[in-house]
Amino acid sequence: MLSATKLITQVPLADPATKATITKLAPSPRTGSSTVPTPDGRFLVFGGASAEEGLSNDLYELSIDTVTETASWKPLNHLHSGALPMPRYDHAAFFIDNQMIVMGGAGPDGSCLNDVWVYDIASYRWDLLKTSGGAPSPRTMRGAATLHPQDSNKILVWGGGADGSRAVQDSSVHVLDIAALSWTTYAVSPAEATSSVPPPRLGHSLVSCTSAHAVYLLGGMNADTIFDDLWTLSLDSWKWTRLATHAAFAVSGHAALALDRFPRLASPKAITNATQVSSSQAIILWAGGLTKSMAVSDKWYVASASTNWEPHTVPLAKAMAADRSMARLDHCLFVIPDSAGKSGISEIKDGEPVGADEHEGMRVGMFGGMNHGGVFHDVHVLNLDGCN
Repeated sequence: MLSATKLITQVPLADPATKATITKLAPSPRTGSSTVPTPDGRFLVFGGASAEEGLSNDLYELSIDTVTETASWKPLNHLHSGALPMPRYDHAAFFIDNQMIVMGGAGPDGSCLNDVWVYDIASYRWDLLKTSGGAPSPRTMRGAATLHPQDSNKILVWGGGADGSRAVQDSSVHVLDIAALSWTTYAVSPAEATSSVPPPRLGHSLVSCTSAHAVYLLGGMNADTIFDDLWTLSLDSWKWTRLATHAAFAVSGHAALALDRFPRLASPKAITNATQVSSSQAIILWAGGLTKSMAVSDKWYVASASTNWEPHTVPLAKAMAADRSMARLDHCLFVIPDSAGKSGISEIKDGEPVGADEHEGMRVGMFGGMNHGGVFHDVHVLNLDGCN
């Protein structure tokens, strides 16, 4: 079963361990923020929307200790030099060449953005980047992905929100080359726009899979329609292909990850310890989101090319399944490397991890988000090796 450990917020010893101190050090509850990993195993959390503070341009450093089950927060805004990006949520953020790139999103006045900012972790400096070429129109940019590993300095943008629940009417693929600071647009013909590309949407996930040299698009919505499809975009031909439709894909505002491996894939309905998925296959893990019934999902799914993209339910441990706060949308998911810098898995035998000395297990972190009951700023660590 998939279980979650809710981490305790770690307060530096120099500060009094009071609730007020914790509130000050940790981000306020927020939705639509971004969490990106750094090479040394920490994470940068930026922006988001908070009931307490409105839209944010706060930047925090998050350190996770899975042994002591603590999350340590370090505010970074007071260290910065240069101007700050405008507060925003539902933006895109990536870590490229020792810098964090932040782009797009929805701003404080309700209008969308298409600016590109860079944060240098060595100098704590923010800079607005001037790009050439045709930048995409202002939009929310949860649907963005880096083209790794072959083109790790390029960011792909497709779709996004124009305002409220309305998607931008733009079927083109936009690629930003960070090294050249230039945009390239891959437009589609009128015929392709009606038959061979995904319908416009926002709240979708866009993830790039290393093994397939492709980007995968899952779910999303436009106005009252929540889409139940999965598409792939070839990074060789720049052509879209619809792979499958399924009720499990019908979510918007979910969080998704591309994995290079998954501990065990199962029979068509659930994760068991029957069949291992190899690193040569594209694998997508997704969780939460708004469903067609307007409920917030607490379901976790995994799908792989090896199973013809049939979604497999990840069974939840009883405590996790009973905790309705685990149902959320506009949250962050991120892979947590083990102490050896791997994001790997250990073998499972008879339902138990084997070889724990070599691998600490594949772990995924979850931060923030919201549901109909409120907004969150908790950090959970989920051990995927517990799926059996």
